[in-house]
Amino acid sequence: MRSGQPGINAKEYAGYNFMIPRNHDEQDKISNFLRLIDSKISLSEEKLENLKLFKKGLTDLTINKMISETKLITFADIYIKASEGGTPSTSLPEYYAEGSIPFIKVDDLENKYLYKSKDFITELGLSKSSAWIVPENSIIYSNGATIGNISISKLPISTKQGILGIELKDSILPEFVYYLMSSTYFKKEVHRITTRGTMKTVYIKDMSKISVPNVSFEDQKKLVNPLNSIDEKIEGFEKKLEILKQFNLLPFDNLKYNVYIIKKGGN
Repeated sequence: MRSGQPGINAKEYAGYNFMIPRNHDEQDKISNFLRLIDSKISLSEEKLENLKLFKKGLTDLTINKMISETKLITFADIYIKASEGGTPSTSLPEYYAEGSIPFIKVDDLENKYLYKSKDFITELGLSKSSAWIVPENSIIYSNGATIGNISISKLPISTKQGILGIELKDSILPEFVYYLMSSTYFKKEVHRITTRGTMKTVYIKDMSKISVPNVSFEDQKKLVNPLNSIDEKIEGFEKKLEILKQFNLLPFDNLKYNVYIIKKGGN
């Protein structure tokens, strides 16, 4: 049934088949098993959420402490080059066909580390656009429309417009900048300088002026190491959840079923 609000009514169920095990003991076993899985899923989701909150709190606490206790420099002082990419004309197949250069879009920035891309451009496409090769271990940050998606590239890439490639100085850990830019402090600073028009944008010329803590390589590691450990635990919980949720989709093929048909009128 199609309407303004998606849904299905009782009449549309008429004639549908559904199966349940003939044996009540088997029904109880399945119910208890799925109830146990649901309980484990809920507990894992709660632990995962608490771990993420702990990570956020620790990140903010450490960054705020660094801001208040260390000398401040500008964001521009920590990178070699920072620039948006560009999109080669999509009407010219030779810019994309059999391309070998990873071409990053916003939906590629879902994880902490960026190992691959779904799209590619050619050398010709690169040369005919404002896209550039961003080296590995750079920060990739969405600064247009969707603002704040962030990853660390683990391979040389190019990006479309609206995504910054930030090539860091050798003295700066990529993970340190990742956590810094993920902090509440940095997000507030970005919000303050966001240009609002047809499309929200944060320009690198304004971002470059944001004050950031000037900390040694060793002090950067003091922030990064515990947060990396938390990220590993978060990843472990997410994998566990994925496995648990697959149990709810398991077919019970070895059981004998009765087939029931829902009659007209929903009875």
